[in-house]
Amino acid sequence: MVPKSSRLCDNKLSTTQSPQSEAKKQAYKNYAGDIHYLSLVGSLLFATQTRPDIQFAVNLVAQFSGNPGIAHLEAAKRILCYLKGTIDLNLVLGRRMKGGFDLVGWTDSNWTQDPDDRGSTSRFAFDVGGGVISWSSKKQPTVATSSVEAEYIASANATKEAVWLRMLL
Repeated sequence: MVPKSSRLCDNKLSTTQSPQSEAKKQAYKNYAGDIHYLSLVGSLLFATQTRPDIQFAVNLVAQFSGNPGIAHLEAAKRILCYLKGTIDLNLVLGRRMKGGFDLVGWTDSNWTQDPDDRGSTSRFAFDVGGGVISWSSKKQPTVATSSVEAEYIASANATKEAVWLRMLL
């Protein structure tokens, strides 16, 4: 399951897009104008408390807070546009289906998609009775040597969560 917000940063942000020379740093400052990247990212991080659908994208742009480039600022602006366009939508938690409260989960991974360290990302989501109750999207702690290994790591993380949720329920 790939959240829509993960497509907000499809252009593969990287540290190579951070300005290295003084000329490129000045070009970024001219482009950014009055926009302060850290303040923008901080506001987006605050918004993730009520908008879990942007967590992955905000996490991605926050990784470049030390030396943001034009591509990073553009990605942060796209998140703002996404928020503006989805302001009337909401996340529904609760029972929407007849019958029992079955625990249903999905998991996925992307193999070596980070252009800087070739790391993979694991994702999972679980719902009960039609409402999402648990989700995660995070970089895997080890570099997978194949797509099968990346999927195995993602499945292991999702299985741990499923066992915990089953005990909780």
